[in-house]
Amino acid sequence: MKTLVHRLLRITELVGALLVLMLIILLFSNIVARELLSISLVWTNEVSLILFAWAIFLGAAVAFARGARIRFTFLVDRLAPQTRELSNILTTWAGALVLIVLFVISVKLVQMSWNQQLTSIPVSVGWHIVCLPVGTAVALLGWLANGPLWWKKGA
Repeated sequence: MKTLVHRLLRITELVGALLVLMLIILLFSNIVARELLSISLVWTNEVSLILFAWAIFLGAAVAFARGARIRFTFLVDRLAPQTRELSNILTTWAGALVLIVLFVISVKLVQMSWNQQLTSIPVSVGWHIVCLPVGTAVALLGWLANGPLWWKKGA
């Protein structure tokens, strides 16, 4: 399972990088069209928001799955080794719990918004929001595959 999850994380990284590249190209082409050709590409606003949301949630998923979370080392480093280890375990589990709750809520949100359509293009709003459950699912899979290692490392 671990190898499969690591491959999934690598694919997620590549997709995220491609989304950022597409976002840059899209925004640049919109600027060129507006400034040089006096053409406003209205649809680029909605598409760029979708790409941005996907890039954020895929990036956050990879970061969480790899244990790259913000740590309050100022406080944690002053704890006794056993207390520090317990603190790391608790924060890791708290993060996973938040992801589970976010996953459940985001699935319901996708279901509620799937029949709504974006303003400038005939695409469901659900495609914008589905990045939440996908990102949280990838993060949780990474957590399941890597979680015990974080505890042993004292991350």
